[in-house]
Order: sequence, then structure tokens, then C-alpha cells
Amino acid sequence: MLQKAYNKFGREAMGVELETWDEEEEDRLEHIKLLKARGKGTPKKKRTYEESKQYKARKRA
Repeated sequence: MLQKAYNKFGREAMGVELETWDEEEEDRLEHIKLLKARGKGTPKKKRTYEESKQYKARKRA
């Protein structure tokens, strides 16, 4: 929110670089990093027919 207000004035006018901290976004990124470290992240998208075919065989009727 502060970053948006700061951008209205322009960085050149202020003469300093302002950084803001988005705690919710940092928490989300940390959570994702922990999940990936444990191997619990989102699965990779299959790009070829052969890669996706192996998952179709697992379905039971």
C-alpha cells in the first residue's frame, strides 16, 4: 500500500529507494519453500503423451 503511494510521486523526486515489507507474501513464500523441501510441492506438469499415459493406466474401473 505504501509502495503504491510512493510510486505516484516518483522515485526521482524523492531521491531515495523505498522498499516495503509484505508479511503475508513472505509467509506464503516461506510456506511454499518448506513444502518443496519436504517434497510436498505441486506435481510437475507432464509434457509428453508417454509421460501422461502412465497415469491413465492407474485408474481402476
